[in-house]
Amino acid sequence: MAEQEENFEFIIVSLTGQMWHFEATSYEERDAWVQAIESQILASLQSCESSKNKSRLPSQTEAIALQSIRNLRGNNHCVDCEAQNPDWASLNLGALICIECSGIHRNLGTHLSRVRSLDLDDWPPELIKVMSSIGNELANSVWEANAQGRMKPVPDASRYGSELQLCSTRPPWASLS
Repeated sequence: MAEQEENFEFIIVSLTGQMWHFEATSYEERDAWVQAIESQILASLQSCESSKNKSRLPSQTEAIALQSIRNLRGNNHCVDCEAQNPDWASLNLGALICIECSGIHRNLGTHLSRVRSLDLDDWPPELIKVMSSIGNELANSVWEANAQGRMKPVPDASRYGSELQLCSTRPPWASLS
């Protein structure tokens, strides 16, 4: 009987689909490598904190900048439904939105509205500058320029109704298609 050649290969695949092929000299060596790699992945995952779950204090400069965004004229209410004291932002619009409208904006897709929390997310200087330059009043003067007679969503409206109203107040070139 001819001895069958054994295969001691293993492959690592990254989240982006990149692949690395390895070959050990025995089952034992292959299993030891796989176990060591899995242990490192687990340790990395356990030591990493999600940006949503970690408690962080923004720098004093960032906190002052975010407060100045909140203080912009019109930013004391949601750009869409006018709920008081919004703490989310649509980066694409440069406007503040409430948590309810943030869910609707997420469903629109990031090509139309990228959502970020004023309290939970990091705010690099570039984004602070965009938000400080636009604000709710300017955003609505553009987005709702031709929306006469159309109703805006109201705080505490059903999500379905808010989505329909929000989509109908946006210009045709911002449709969901």
